[in-house]
Amino acid sequence: MVTAASTIRDASVRDLPQILKLERESATAAHWTEADYARILGDKDCGDHLLKNVVLVAEASDATQPLIGFIVARAIGKDWEIENIVIAAGAQRAGHGLRLLRALIDRVRKESAENILLEVRASNGAAIRLYQKSGFDQDGSRKNYYSNPDEDALLLRLVLT
Repeated sequence: MVTAASTIRDASVRDLPQILKLERESATAAHWTEADYARILGDKDCGDHLLKNVVLVAEASDATQPLIGFIVARAIGKDWEIENIVIAAGAQRAGHGLRLLRALIDRVRKESAENILLEVRASNGAAIRLYQKSGFDQDGSRKNYYSNPDEDALLLRLVLT
């Protein structure tokens, strides 16, 4: 795998147009409304300290495009769930997804996270390999969890404690 340089940073509301563009171009991404993203980006801590959001973005060092990827996660108590991870088609398989995932893992460890959880399409071999490479193990499955097309989800967990 050839890796390319990128910078990982916290997303801001200014990144919303590029996040939406990346998400709309990705068939495997979770598709949300602009209002959903705006809420997440504008309200990272919902006040009760039980529900938090983290949105990280990857920017290419060669500035070929403003953003090349992002990851969204939320916490409820000590467990975090990865809700979306997208890498631009032209930037895939260059290590950006792994860098985003590792940055998220480092961030939530500082938040005293105990587990990181996620669902992934059973057919998404590249994503499954990425998660396994980062220490995630299968923790179950959900029959027909996804639609268009109908497909099972694998439940993955990374234990941090």
